[in-house]
Amino acid sequence: MKNKIILLFLCLILIITACTQKEKTCTITGKVINRPQSTEFRLAKSFVDFRSKSAVKIPIKDSTFTYELKFEDIEAYTLVFEDENIQGRMRPITFFPVNGTIIMELYPMEEYKKNIVSGGKINNEFLKYQKKKNEEIESKTKPINDSIQILIANDEYNSQIMKDLYEKLENTEKQEDKFKMYTQINGLYQSGEGLSPVAKKLSAQNDSINKIFQDRELEYMKENISIPSYYTLIQAILNTEHFPEIFDFNKLSALQKKYAAKYKNHPYTQYSTEVLWRFTNMKPGGDFYDFTLPDLEGKEYTLSNEIRSKYAFIDIWAPWCGPCIAKSRKMKSVHDTYKDKGFTVVGVASKYEKLENVVKLLEKDKYPWITLIDKPELDSRINEHYGIEMAGGGSVLVDNVGKIVLINPSVEDVQKVLETNLTEN
Repeated sequence: MKNKIILLFLCLILIITACTQKEKTCTITGKVINRPQSTEFRLAKSFVDFRSKSAVKIPIKDSTFTYELKFEDIEAYTLVFEDENIQGRMRPITFFPVNGTIIMELYPMEEYKKNIVSGGKINNEFLKYQKKKNEEIESKTKPINDSIQILIANDEYNSQIMKDLYEKLENTEKQEDKFKMYTQINGLYQSGEGLSPVAKKLSAQNDSINKIFQDRELEYMKENISIPSYYTLIQAILNTEHFPEIFDFNKLSALQKKYAAKYKNHPYTQYSTEVLWRFTNMKPGGDFYDFTLPDLEGKEYTLSNEIRSKYAFIDIWAPWCGPCIAKSRKMKSVHDTYKDKGFTVVGVASKYEKLENVVKLLEKDKYPWITLIDKPELDSRINEHYGIEMAGGGSVLVDNVGKIVLINPSVEDVQKVLETNLTEN
């Protein structure tokens, strides 16, 4: 009997030890140099929206700061000054937590190269590699970037169509119209039509240089499989969406499979797999991401069942996202016009801080369609599949055979599609 008690006691110790060993503590401490305007940081895991409730605020007192970060997996975290976050112009500090102390010395944005982050072998190696890479790229691209700055100073960087769009943007008040113009601006820059002929030539030279370095980095990631390299790989995969001429999606997605095989249970594997699914499927002619979620009463609905054989507007929103809510409200009249002609809307409340905020909004707006309740914050798998990790929401128009027609369309764009394809029954 005594031996059994001792054995049971030892088992309990092993269980408790295993549980306590899983969570580690990283002390982040340091000082801020010549930044009297900065009073706090925001800290979040990389690839997570800083507006998320999982992001924490760290106060800066007398130009110093200390924070105890509890973590389980080794993955990148991003630290930004809150004043930069408010301005929408940030110079993030990326690091990997260690079971110990990380010491930082941080300077104003224009002096970011003076920043010092030290603590743990993983950070020292990662930051050393990043610094060397960035210095090599800057040395090659500096003459080109200097020429670009001259064009900007002389108002010769943008094409006339881009100048007209920026002027129109300044005179636009509605957030939904502004969002649509921002989308146009991004599209023009990506296609090159937003640049003047001289700027387009300089941009192409920059792309050629960056392509050489990206190919070199791809080889580095193949030879140095590690969590920091996994982070770098995911950054590269995300960049394929905006810089396909530099980042090779096929080669990167093939490399991701090797990383996923080695790090089967790491959060980066689930996240990167979802991102790859999105890039492959979430486009006109592609497939929507299916899911099953409950409404406020707990009744579960599967998206594919609700929209089968119908044109459908999948509307994902957070209660705090003003432009999202404005679009949802405008969709009411479209829904009323076409609901009996083969059209439906499915709403999804996501990224809410408190469920009561969702309840209040639904009580006020009384949407005439089902609204499903996503899992809060980081538990959601919908955000990654629909590409809204860093946004308050998103929407997709699907046709009656389940293929994507438009991504983040305006209400007017939805109306045009329905007018063309749906007739009186």
